[in-house]
Amino acid sequence: MKNIIENRDHRKLGKELDLYSFSEEVGAGLVSFHPNGSVIRYELERFSQKAHLQNGYETAMKGFILLISVRQVCGKLPGIWISLRKICMHR
Repeated sequence: MKNIIENRDHRKLGKELDLYSFSEEVGAGLVSFHPNGSVIRYELERFSQKAHLQNGYETAMKGFILLISVRQVCGKLPGIWISLRKICMHR
C-alpha cells in the first residue's frame, strides 16, 4: 500500500513527467506549469467549466500576486515574460 501511495505522489509525478515546478523567485507556493502540465490544466479547466455551465453555475476568476522582484524584471526577460511586461507597463 505504501508503494502505491508513493507512486501517486503529485510532487514526485510532477517532476518525473515535467508537469510543473516551484521557484522562490516567482513566489513561495506559486506553481509554474510546463508545457505538459499546461495541457493537463487546460483540459481539466475545460471539463470543469463545461460541467459548471451545464449545471447553471456562472464563471468567476481570481488573480494572483507576484513578488516585487518578478515585477521589477518584467521588461528584461524574453519569452513568457512578454505578457508580464505588458501588465507592468500599466501599473
